[in-house]
Amino acid sequence: AVKIEQRRSDLPQLEHEVNSYLALRRKDGTYPRGIPRIRDYETGASLKYMVMDLLGHSIETMRKKCGGTLSLKTVLMLADQMLMRVEHVHSRNIVHRDIKPDNFVMGDGEEKDRVYIVDFGLAKAFFKDGHHIKPRVTQNMAGTMRYCSVMTHKGHEQSRRDDIESLAYVLIYLLKGRLPWQGINVPERKRCRATMKRKRAVPLAELCDGLPSAFVRMVHYARHDLKFTDKPDYRGLRRMFRECAEEDRKSTRLNSS
Repeated sequence: AVKIEQRRSDLPQLEHEVNSYLALRRKDGTYPRGIPRIRDYETGASLKYMVMDLLGHSIETMRKKCGGTLSLKTVLMLADQMLMRVEHVHSRNIVHRDIKPDNFVMGDGEEKDRVYIVDFGLAKAFFKDGHHIKPRVTQNMAGTMRYCSVMTHKGHEQSRRDDIESLAYVLIYLLKGRLPWQGINVPERKRCRATMKRKRAVPLAELCDGLPSAFVRMVHYARHDLKFTDKPDYRGLRRMFRECAEEDRKSTRLNSS
């Protein structure tokens, strides 16, 4: 697969994205599971291009192919892998800053059941010179409005907690096919603020209505329990969803019998 960018782009991101992928490699230069391999990067007369592994459909495409929503069983299986990918990105001192269904992609061929995380154009280091970056108000919102954290709406610098909050919204979206703050009818210049107000106002019980309690707990954990510099409990979150998957299996067996 080839990704291109104009050499004189107003918002150059490709070289930064390549460097992010390279930073995600193991110490021996190999790529861990779920991180696509960069094959080449070149700058031509008018274009820059990055060559990487060809992958399968994005999870957003899968959702659409499945009629707009995914089953609880599928989302719980995806959640486990998606949390592992985000944990690996964070372990390299990088925050993704654009967690959304389009940026998680299934593998191809023998790896068709493996989730990959892609698109690091907005990624940023959160740990520099041996220290976590300081919280600050940047004024510029980075990421996708539908899934970004409440603090990101406010213009605050992003850290690991914001990726976790975004991932929680993604998982809920995959199950429901829609989030309460989609489709707000306001002028474009007011949409960010209106989305933030709606996102803050919707009770978590309403946001996760009909879903297992694990989803409420994840949103609450990201919004209220994690501080700016905190390392998320990835293992605990994965365990929570695995327990939810086990409960779902038991329920399915009982109903079928």
